[in-house]
Amino acid sequence: MDLHPADVICACLVPHDLVFLGSLASVANGLWQETKDVLVAELTNQGVSAQKQSQVWFTLGCDHQRQQRYADAERCFRRAAEGGDVEAAMRQALLLAKRGATAEAKPLLQRVLRQRGNDLGARWNLGLLEAHEGDLEAARQSLNGAIELAKELGLSPRRLAMIYEPRIYEAELKDEAAAFEAFASDLAPALGQLRRLVASPSWLMTWAVETVQSFGPDVTSASYGETFFKSWKAVIDHPEMVKVVEKSPAVVIMGSSLGYTCLFFAAVGIPCTGYDLLKQSMVQTAQEYVCSAPLQVPVEFKVGDASEAPLISRFQTPNMPSILWLNDEVWPAELRVAVKERAATELTVGSMVVSYGPQETTALRPEAALRVSTSWCRQEQIWLLRRV
Repeated sequence: MDLHPADVICACLVPHDLVFLGSLASVANGLWQETKDVLVAELTNQGVSAQKQSQVWFTLGCDHQRQQRYADAERCFRRAAEGGDVEAAMRQALLLAKRGATAEAKPLLQRVLRQRGNDLGARWNLGLLEAHEGDLEAARQSLNGAIELAKELGLSPRRLAMIYEPRIYEAELKDEAAAFEAFASDLAPALGQLRRLVASPSWLMTWAVETVQSFGPDVTSASYGETFFKSWKAVIDHPEMVKVVEKSPAVVIMGSSLGYTCLFFAAVGIPCTGYDLLKQSMVQTAQEYVCSAPLQVPVEFKVGDASEAPLISRFQTPNMPSILWLNDEVWPAELRVAVKERAATELTVGSMVVSYGPQETTALRPEAALRVSTSWCRQEQIWLLRRV
């Protein structure tokens, strides 16, 4: 039986799956034929191997996930997992957690661990879900098990919190340490402590539990990233930023994390106020490590939501341009837009806004887009926006 592709699509796929068919040219040759074979088999009850079916449904799920069609991705991963694909079961579990269906997600992660006992991601994410549900004893057991497994595999525990390529990341840290030592030797020990902290099991455990208790069971939000000193320097040395820096501004950082960006600003004499949602693992830790360094300008860290926290530091000279640094790449789009629209009215004219996220609003005037290295991307795009 030789069906026309359109017949197969209409019979077996929901409308969003049509988008996938247009992307097949960019993947392995012959995948369209395999897809057709699977779908025709569903119509005609012909035999197609479970492995082939799982492969097609998994690839289809990946395409939906890239396009943020999560319900469709979950459906496809479920089909692939039914055929025995362990990675599909893992992805299905993460999507279930994303929409709060932890009761369905946990058994899938446990299944992955039964089939693939050394799966770091499954063990770590299971601990995150257990922490969200309030089973802290089980969570600590799972999270600590993942940390110990990472060590057994010769990996840094920071791999559980960060996405990075080890060889490149380690080289970046080494270069950063030398560059910051030459730039601000009195502050270099504090930066070294902060960079090492992310590999500390005790900090990782605290951060992991606090993250899911604060942000919910979407374990994909439990990730940590770093912008290196040379990348920060490239931003601050841009001519449009220099115009503001020359006027002795103060800076507010939304999503201040462990405070290393405030440390960089302090090194050039710019006062800094950092806001973060995580009180214990971020705000209190930043206060401990950064504020105890030999700073020459005021630096402070506070618990605060970007939707409500002041966009101008209390250290800012009134009626002068300031700097607002937004670590906003993974923020919800509506939050990115709301904060930038606030900036367009609340900041002094001439102030600069630094943004990692997509630009969905014209409230601020784009002045430049830079490509810099971060722990998660060697060519991360950062926008410089002006309040006009």
